[in-house]
Order: sequence, then C-alpha cells, then structure tokens
Amino acid sequence: MKKIEIFLARKWFDLIASGKKTSEYRRVKPFWTARLKDAKPGDEITFRRGYSHVIMPRRLVGVSIVEGWRLPEAEREFFGPCNDIKFYKVDFK
Repeated sequence: MKKIEIFLARKWFDLIASGKKTSEYRRVKPFWTARLKDAKPGDEITFRRGYSHVIMPRRLVGVSIVEGWRLPEAEREFFGPCNDIKFYKVDFK
C-alpha cells in the first residue's frame, strides 16, 4: 500500500475536515507524477495542515487528469489563469 502525504493551507485543510471538499488538485509536474504514478484506490493519503503536526488520514478513491478549465471555481481562483494547464485530481474519502 502506497502512502501519500499532501501539505495544505489551513483553508483547504478545514474544508476537507468538514467534508465539503473531497478532491485535491495538483499541477501535473514531475514531482507529483512520481508520487502519484503507482497510486491505487484504497491507498492512504495523509493531509498535513501546513508544516504542523496536525494531520488527517483519508483513503484514495482515484487519480485522474483534468484540464484547468474544469477546475472548481475556488481552485481556479487559487491557481489563477490555468485553462491550458493539466492537473491531477486526487479523489478521497
């Protein structure tokens, strides 16, 4: 079983903790490609609030690639103009 650790700002961490956010987005870059290439449903994801010791474990549902124009509004605001950029969509429960 693969373990994936994702660091989050408080805003995103709190949305996941409340159950309002069930997907996390990362730009398709070598760093994330290496970490997500062998990920399978059921693998463990540990979300960390910044660089603190506050963590939240979840289970991976799936990883897909989406175009920037398909991102939810809040993520588009965060990433800025990104229509031509590809992102990993990491679904979890």
